[in-house]
Amino acid sequence: MNVYDFDGTLYKGESSLHFARFCLFKKPRVILFFPKILSLYKKHKKNELCLEEANQLFKEILDAIAVEEEEIETLLRIFWKKHEKNLNWPLIQTMKENDVILSAGPDFLLKSSPLKGKNIFCSEIDLKNKKIPFFCYGENKRIKFKEKYEKEKIEKFYTDSYSDLPLMTLAHEVYLVKKGIGLGEKINIKEKEG
Repeated sequence: MNVYDFDGTLYKGESSLHFARFCLFKKPRVILFFPKILSLYKKHKKNELCLEEANQLFKEILDAIAVEEEEIETLLRIFWKKHEKNLNWPLIQTMKENDVILSAGPDFLLKSSPLKGKNIFCSEIDLKNKKIPFFCYGENKRIKFKEKYEKEKIEKFYTDSYSDLPLMTLAHEVYLVKKGIGLGEKINIKEKEG
């Protein structure tokens, strides 16, 4: 079984940031949150992001823009129509039926993508209550994998970030994909765990 990160690996860039930027045209008040969004993105890349901060910002944004679920579905359809070109098709085409995508990205965004038929596990978003019940990030990705695939081994793991070190240690081979382009470069990870 192979496992893939999404943003920066199967997608060129950060889909959540792209979606937030896309929403600016529909909900201009989103611009007020861009400094906080960028700050949390930087923490995410340094593996320093915590669920409480993400939850707070998510709630603030949804409160400010007062978006309904039906409106989000419409925005998602338009977004993916425009941003499907950012998908890393050479890498996606290597995926087999039982391969898995594990991502910190929000479920409403990834599960509406052109990859929605794949095995996707990502951050769970409760839009109605404006909460993030499960943040699929760092060690949580490893926990989710072991919970769902207790006896499976990861043959190849593809990622763009060392914030995925907990999953890297479970993989036989690790490939670092730069900027969501191509098949990645095999890297050596020390201190692998069984």
